[in-house]
Amino acid sequence: AGTMLRANPSGQPEALTVEVQFGDSPQIIADGSLADYLTCKVEGRKVSITASPQLTQEVVYRLSGTGESFTLTGDYKSTIELNGVTLKATGTTPALYIVNGKRIDLQRAAGTPNHFDDPAANAAKSAFYVKGHAEWKGGGTVNILGNARHAYSSNEYTDLKASFTGTLNILGAKSDGMHIEQYLIVNGGTVNVSKTLGDAIDVSYTYEDDGVTLTNDSLNGQVHI
Repeated sequence: AGTMLRANPSGQPEALTVEVQFGDSPQIIADGSLADYLTCKVEGRKVSITASPQLTQEVVYRLSGTGESFTLTGDYKSTIELNGVTLKATGTTPALYIVNGKRIDLQRAAGTPNHFDDPAANAAKSAFYVKGHAEWKGGGTVNILGNARHAYSSNEYTDLKASFTGTLNILGAKSDGMHIEQYLIVNGGTVNVSKTLGDAIDVSYTYEDDGVTLTNDSLNGQVHI
């Protein structure tokens, strides 16, 4: 399935926004100007989007409804808006899988519940995985359950901003509740971690390619709460 033009109440397309509406037949609705930069795929209740390296403007991906998984691959900073979405993955993939080394804003619409859990066969690190710099903002509630390994993980820093006024609930994990590389900063919101078979929160150093030399990354290996 490809993208479709979305009109807002004024009759004009909502620029740089992709609506992903999950259900039995997920819909991907986007500003037509993005058609040349996004490759969209729907398989059953799974949605994957690949952004072209030529895309050099930040796009908002707004997720809602009930489905299985969302995968986003790209090279430019992005915003993921959780607007009342429930993803219970099947197969070998996480419920939410972001493959992007840039800053990823994780916004929650105020008052919305959002839920993510993965299958026991998930081959990735966690049910909710961000390859990039994860910055949490906004209100609402996010529940994550890790049935294979970790519940939440980021391969670079995670920063819960002062503007994060919502709640992050780690409902359980076969390993760590939160598994983070580089550093963790908590300036806002509420975090509850329970029923983990590993650490509640694990923050590790980042290393150079030799696996021995620590990188010069800011706050490497630190937790600030």
